[in-house]
Amino acid sequence: MDSYKDLMLFLGPWDYTKNTHSRHIKAAAIQYEPVIGNKETNLHKVKQLIEEKVDEDVNLIVLPEVSVIGPVKTKKKQDIHSFAETDDGPTVREMKNIAQEKSAHIVFGFAEKELPHYYNSAILISPEGEVIGKHRKIHLDDWDEHWATPGNQISITPVNGFGRVGMMLFFPK
Repeated sequence: MDSYKDLMLFLGPWDYTKNTHSRHIKAAAIQYEPVIGNKETNLHKVKQLIEEKVDEDVNLIVLPEVSVIGPVKTKKKQDIHSFAETDDGPTVREMKNIAQEKSAHIVFGFAEKELPHYYNSAILISPEGEVIGKHRKIHLDDWDEHWATPGNQISITPVNGFGRVGMMLFFPK
């Protein structure tokens, strides 16, 4: 698939002096069972888990695919409309606030709306509360293929102090 060509052909820098500084990256992966389709309850649970489980020195918080709606089962594209958001929707705004409060990068998945399409997307937010990266799921599963348009590229985001961050979406069965 053309989406993987750039990734396969990427050669790291040959100047080893550019990579001599170690980087402190402490990540937290938060996994939980969402209440399917209930954004408010799930967002409350995410905030609670971050507050209780994430140490102060964590600088990357990773949440699951479709973090605040779960794997909504729908057979028609228009049925996802009430769950989907744009890049500046209420869930994204709330995640921006959390990133700023925790001074950490946050990756989370959401149903993205860019009409006439919907995407199963992941977004990367900086500690300053800015969206700095996005990935749209390329290989859809049987639960999201009815509503989501597949993405067409792998995104790698350069992050100051980290290096490059790549995202992918995979929902375990």
